[in-house]
Amino acid sequence: MLRLGHEQSPLEPSIPLQERRVHEGSTDDAQDPFLPGTGDSFSSETINGHHSTFHDEGVYRMGPTAMGDIDNDVEDSAALRSSRYSWKASPNSRRASLISSISHWSSVIRKRHPFSDRYEAPPVSLFFLHMLFCLLTYPVLFIAAMAATSRSIFWARVIVGMGCSIMGLSLSFTLVGLTQPVLEAATWATLIDQSARDGENYRGIRLSEFSIQADEPKSMYSAIMLLWSRWRGRKTAKPYSDHRFWTGYILLFVFSALLSAALTFIFGRTVDIDTESQRQYSLFEEVAVSGDLSPKDLEKAALLAPVFLEHRLFTWTIESFSVHGNLPPPVSFNWGNDKVYFAEVTRSQLQPGGTGFGTFDWDEKAPHPKNAVGGDTEMHNRPKHSNEAIDPGSHLVFPRWGLRTHCERIPNLWDNLIIHTPVNGITYLFTPRETVKSLFRSFNLSIPDMVDKPLNVTETMYEGDTIPPTMNVSSWMIGVPYWSNGVSNNVKSTNVSLGDDGAGFVTIENVFIRLNNSYAPNSTFAWRDRDTIPDINGNPTFIGFDAAVCLQLYEPWILDVYNSSTGQPTTMGIREKITRQNWRSTLREPGSKIKGEVIMDPSVRRSLNSTGYSAAYIAAHENSVNQVAKDNGRDSFYVPSPSLVSFTNGSGPFGYTEFSADLYAAARSLSDASNVLPYFAGSGQLVARRYEDRVVAIASLRTFDLTMALGLAFMTGLLCTVAVPRLPLGVPKRGFNLYSWILAFHVKEVEIEGGEEITRGMHLDDLQEYAGDVVLRYRILGKDDFNEHV
Repeated sequence: MLRLGHEQSPLEPSIPLQERRVHEGSTDDAQDPFLPGTGDSFSSETINGHHSTFHDEGVYRMGPTAMGDIDNDVEDSAALRSSRYSWKASPNSRRASLISSISHWSSVIRKRHPFSDRYEAPPVSLFFLHMLFCLLTYPVLFIAAMAATSRSIFWARVIVGMGCSIMGLSLSFTLVGLTQPVLEAATWATLIDQSARDGENYRGIRLSEFSIQADEPKSMYSAIMLLWSRWRGRKTAKPYSDHRFWTGYILLFVFSALLSAALTFIFGRTVDIDTESQRQYSLFEEVAVSGDLSPKDLEKAALLAPVFLEHRLFTWTIESFSVHGNLPPPVSFNWGNDKVYFAEVTRSQLQPGGTGFGTFDWDEKAPHPKNAVGGDTEMHNRPKHSNEAIDPGSHLVFPRWGLRTHCERIPNLWDNLIIHTPVNGITYLFTPRETVKSLFRSFNLSIPDMVDKPLNVTETMYEGDTIPPTMNVSSWMIGVPYWSNGVSNNVKSTNVSLGDDGAGFVTIENVFIRLNNSYAPNSTFAWRDRDTIPDINGNPTFIGFDAAVCLQLYEPWILDVYNSSTGQPTTMGIREKITRQNWRSTLREPGSKIKGEVIMDPSVRRSLNSTGYSAAYIAAHENSVNQVAKDNGRDSFYVPSPSLVSFTNGSGPFGYTEFSADLYAAARSLSDASNVLPYFAGSGQLVARRYEDRVVAIASLRTFDLTMALGLAFMTGLLCTVAVPRLPLGVPKRGFNLYSWILAFHVKEVEIEGGEEITRGMHLDDLQEYAGDVVLRYRILGKDDFNEHV
């Protein structure tokens, strides 16, 4: 059996340092009893039946003498204090005496557990450091979340990850430091337990097994292997009683190690990182969208316009009711004191080869992207930029047609209305010139010359009809005849500008309402017919009249459209209004930079121009008028309609109350935004500025989850602090550090059985191979010496 160091049990009485050195065969000057040539030398001295010798290899060995074997000899502690063991005084004898005194007093004032002697004294300083890290985790992660907000996803994850890693590793360091003594105590307890097992051949632990705990004192693998070692020896009887549940302590270490390894991950889950798309207008690229009318579109519109002008009895519309549901919805935005109406952009306008509704195709039900592979000649003739896809998740800025409408009621309707002329039975509505001028002034527009031209009454009235002498003909600008056909809602448009100047379209529109009062019991009309009409019960009823004049402006605007990746494009708002003075400056914002190539194709326009659009405007505008006319009831009896009631603040079939010019302007604008403006975008290409969204992170803490995680880490650390059990048989605390191993081998607390093949100068790999089966055994004197400290 190979043994190292002095043979002394932890159960033996404490030996003063000077006397122990005499017994070990060295002096105070000896630096290390295991190294040759150090300290005072002994020739060969027999001590209590043993001889001590320094061999040639420089290894201090103790062997038996003729007086008996060392395994059966127990030195009497009193003999160690005998004067027959004399030693030479060295210069460091005073230092040895001082060390002995310090050792004595340190054992007297040794810290004790505050609650029970069954446990080791807690490491207070390390526990306070652990508690400090627990307190710092929340503010550190809160600061990390604030620092990560409004940054890119990459940097947000880096910042949050750094904060979670710093605090996770800090708490892992303290938590592992607090729980490591638990595993060390369980390992030494296992060594003591298995060294005391019955049966000489089964005592101790193989060095290959014990080295796992020594090499990895903070590893879960060490704890698992220790559980396996204890499970193997669970049925072996021990000569002493130890009621501690050491398996539970090992499991406590496993849980603490798992928690310490998962803290960084857990902290990362307590910080939510959401994304938010933010607009940026500093960097853009030019793309082509279908937002204008091509020459081919205008040719088709010219073929369609005569249908509306020459065949009014058809009440023709561009699309049937089945297609009307596919039209884009209207949108509106405030601009100063006005509300501007637009038609929403369709997805087809932003797709390669796509178009708007303004193609005026008779055979198409809805616009759709053309397929160049299918041999569409029109597709091949389009600009190359129209075939390029526009990436979603970006803002597109390009010009679009918008509509503003102002309306005023005809003042003193009895002075401007002729009801049922005696000859032809026609009703004439006249619009005062001052009312029209007031509308132009409301838009800050100059009054055109046509407003001041006198009304040609002969062209307005049918033959045989005359104007009463009490009416002021010179104050009228427009006169419109209406047949007594039973239609409640009548609209007549007068074009001021058909877009030849390129700035847009201007239209004056008259609305004349005739409604039987029996269908509007709560109505208030501007004027009523003098003649009564009996209803089906013979009760007298009359026809009420309301009239208004409106001024409509179709103008180009710059709008911001969000091209969503999950839904339809959405108009975000107005960027600016295009005028003759600023239409070129809208192509690029100050401070913005372009990436990629500039579109130089002349067929792709950079702004809207209404020149040559008259046929398209007439077709689209009359289409809207006829859509409203189709909402009328039967062409008799002057019955209400949903459109008619919407011009008032009432609701329901009998809800017509009092005509409102503002409500009519809103309703008329919504109708034109749905039935006129979609046809101003066909297959013509426009340059759009594409601003890609900047995706930023929004980080926030889950306070409850973080609090629970910190509470678990704190309580686990507290449990590991106060629950380090003392070793069996009153063995002092031992660990896996260098000092514990020096003490264990120097005073022969641990002895090695086997290992005869271990020699000086062996390679480490060979040592691991040959020493794996060596048995490591804690030195126990006998059953009579067991003291139960349980």
